[in-house]
Amino acid sequence: MKRLVLIVAMLTVATPVLARDDTAQWRMSMWPSDESCPAEKTIDIALKDISKVPRAHNNQCVRTRGYYHNGALFLDPDDMAIKYAQSIKETKERRIGVSGSNATMENLYARYDQQYVELTGMIWQCEDYRPWMGGYCHYVEGGPFIGVLSIRAVPEPAQYREN
Repeated sequence: MKRLVLIVAMLTVATPVLARDDTAQWRMSMWPSDESCPAEKTIDIALKDISKVPRAHNNQCVRTRGYYHNGALFLDPDDMAIKYAQSIKETKERRIGVSGSNATMENLYARYDQQYVELTGMIWQCEDYRPWMGGYCHYVEGGPFIGVLSIRAVPEPAQYREN
């Protein structure tokens, strides 16, 4: 009996270590690279088209624009002021999630928070990656997110510019 308890205890301790290593390797492979998302295969697409029909663009390299805040890209800047805007149903068709390496996400938070940006990357669905995803996908029932390859600030649409 003691031997069985010892084996179970060893498996309990060893298994999470292996799972963490596998998850870390998987997460590194999910962010697109220049090879997996070359410029000639990247399409320009409106954020509203991704958020309204998310699976239509699954696994596609895209370039899209929106307002970045709290791990999401929003169509309307007013949505950023709504409490829990990145996860509530009321904004679901006006946002997508944003995921990237630690360096990419730190750069987004530090330099681009609440700014209009153009993101280039690959579209995936939270529900396909839920067991391994933190951040945006941890808080939503499902929906699209962009694995970020590149970021740049761009002028915001005329209807949202202050006079």
